[in-house]
This record gives sequence, C-alpha cells and structure tokens, in this order.
Amino acid sequence: MTSQWSNYNSIADSPQGCCATFKDIVDLYNLESTMSLKKTHRLNPSVLHPKSIEKTSVKLATAVVSESTRDALRYYAQDPDKTA
Repeated sequence: MTSQWSNYNSIADSPQGCCATFKDIVDLYNLESTMSLKKTHRLNPSVLHPKSIEKTSVKLATAVVSESTRDALRYYAQDPDKTA
C-alpha cells in the first residue's frame, strides 16, 4: 500500500532538505481536523484559506512553515499506518 506521504519521506532524508506541496499541508490539516490532539496545532482554516486582508499576516504565513507542521509531515511519512 502506497502512502500519500511516501514522496515526502523519500525526500525528507536528503541533505538539501525536504519539500512538500501546499496540497500536502492541506491533506495533513484534513487528516488531523477530526482529532482531539493535533501535531499541527498551528494550522487552521485561516492559514489555509486566508481572506484578502489576512494574506498579509506573517503569523498565518509562518504557521504553514512551522516546526510543528514539518514534524507532523515527517511523523506521518515514517509510518502510513499512523493515518488510519
């Protein structure tokens, strides 16, 4: 079974760093949206779909590239069964 995070996992160990698409961030938010305890506690609808004036907010922009988001992507990439 191929995980939706498998592409991220293969890149995560590269010395140049890693990459994830915005769709990966949205998928991650959707996965955790029903959980009571979230690894991506800084992601919320305003971060993913900002209104016109919110697009200039540094706080919202940094939530996408926060350590918690990065760590959650790595966490789910390591074991696809964690998403079930």
